[in-house]
Amino acid sequence: MEQQDLLEVTMLIDDCNYNKEPIITVDMLHERLWNGLNKLRLATNKDELIEEWKYKSDLISTEKSHENNNKDFDKVGWEHSFVLSFWMGIYH
Repeated sequence: MEQQDLLEVTMLIDDCNYNKEPIITVDMLHERLWNGLNKLRLATNKDELIEEWKYKSDLISTEKSHENNNKDFDKVGWEHSFVLSFWMGIYH
Protein backbone atom coordinates (compact mmCIF):
# COMPACT_ATOMS: atom_id res chain seq x y z
CA MET A 1 0.00 0.00 0.00
CA GLU A 2 1.25 3.46 -0.84
CA GLN A 3 1.01 6.67 1.18
CA GLN A 4 -1.45 8.04 -1.40
CA ASP A 5 -3.75 5.06 -0.73
CA LEU A 6 -3.69 5.89 2.98
CA LEU A 7 -4.55 9.51 2.22
CA GLU A 8 -7.55 8.37 0.17
CA VAL A 9 -8.74 6.08 2.98
CA THR A 10 -8.30 8.92 5.46
CA MET A 11 -10.40 11.26 3.32
CA LEU A 12 -13.16 8.64 3.10
CA ILE A 13 -13.12 8.23 6.87
CA ASP A 14 -13.11 11.98 7.42
CA ASP A 15 -16.17 12.33 5.17
CA CYS A 16 -18.17 9.53 6.82
CA ASN A 17 -19.81 11.58 9.54
CA TYR A 18 -23.15 13.15 10.29
CA ASN A 19 -21.96 16.57 9.16
CA LYS A 20 -21.68 15.21 5.61
CA GLU A 21 -24.13 12.29 5.64
CA PRO A 22 -27.69 12.58 7.01
CA ILE A 23 -28.02 8.81 7.45
CA ILE A 24 -25.19 6.41 8.16
CA THR A 25 -25.79 2.67 8.02
CA VAL A 26 -23.48 -0.27 8.56
CA ASP A 27 -23.93 -1.22 4.89
CA MET A 28 -22.93 2.26 3.76
CA LEU A 29 -19.89 2.22 6.02
CA HIS A 30 -18.88 -1.20 4.72
CA GLU A 31 -19.32 -0.12 1.11
CA ARG A 32 -17.21 3.01 1.54
CA LEU A 33 -14.55 1.93 4.02
CA TRP A 34 -14.01 -1.81 3.90
CA ASN A 35 -11.78 -2.05 0.82
CA GLY A 36 -9.40 0.63 2.05
CA LEU A 37 -9.33 -0.58 5.65
CA ASN A 38 -8.83 -4.17 4.58
CA LYS A 39 -6.04 -3.21 2.19
CA LEU A 40 -4.39 -1.29 5.02
CA ARG A 41 -4.74 -4.01 7.64
CA LEU A 42 -3.20 -6.55 5.24
CA ALA A 43 -0.44 -4.26 3.92
CA THR A 44 3.08 -5.50 4.52
CA ASN A 45 4.08 -1.91 5.32
CA LYS A 46 1.09 -1.22 7.62
CA ASP A 47 3.19 -0.38 10.69
CA GLU A 48 5.17 2.17 8.73
CA LEU A 49 2.07 3.70 7.17
CA ILE A 50 0.12 4.10 10.40
CA GLU A 51 2.99 5.22 12.63
CA GLU A 52 1.79 8.85 12.61
CA TRP A 53 -1.73 8.23 11.30
CA LYS A 54 -4.51 10.02 13.18
CA TYR A 55 -6.62 6.84 13.23
CA LYS A 56 -3.84 4.51 14.34
CA SER A 57 -5.24 3.77 17.79
CA ASP A 58 -8.74 3.20 16.38
CA LEU A 59 -7.40 0.68 13.86
CA ILE A 60 -5.28 -1.16 16.42
CA SER A 61 -8.16 -1.31 18.88
CA THR A 62 -10.52 -2.64 16.22
CA GLU A 63 -7.99 -5.22 15.06
CA LYS A 64 -7.54 -6.47 18.62
CA SER A 65 -11.26 -6.76 19.25
CA HIS A 66 -11.69 -8.69 16.00
CA GLU A 67 -8.85 -11.20 16.42
CA ASN A 68 -9.66 -14.89 15.96
CA ASN A 69 -12.94 -14.09 14.18
CA ASN A 70 -14.35 -12.28 17.23
CA LYS A 71 -16.84 -9.49 16.56
CA ASP A 72 -18.02 -6.47 18.50
CA PHE A 73 -21.45 -6.61 16.83
CA ASP A 74 -23.13 -10.02 16.66
CA LYS A 75 -26.00 -9.21 14.32
CA VAL A 76 -23.74 -8.42 11.34
CA GLY A 77 -20.93 -10.23 9.57
CA TRP A 78 -17.29 -9.94 10.59
CA GLU A 79 -16.36 -7.32 7.96
CA HIS A 80 -19.36 -5.16 8.82
CA SER A 81 -18.56 -5.47 12.53
CA PHE A 82 -14.95 -4.45 11.86
CA VAL A 83 -15.94 -1.35 9.90
CA LEU A 84 -18.67 -0.36 12.35
CA SER A 85 -16.40 -0.82 15.36
CA PHE A 86 -13.66 1.25 13.71
CA TRP A 87 -16.09 4.04 12.80
CA MET A 88 -17.76 4.04 16.22
CA GLY A 89 -14.33 4.36 17.84
CA ILE A 90 -13.82 7.60 15.93
CA TYR A 91 -17.25 9.19 15.92
CA HIS A 92 -18.94 8.00 19.12
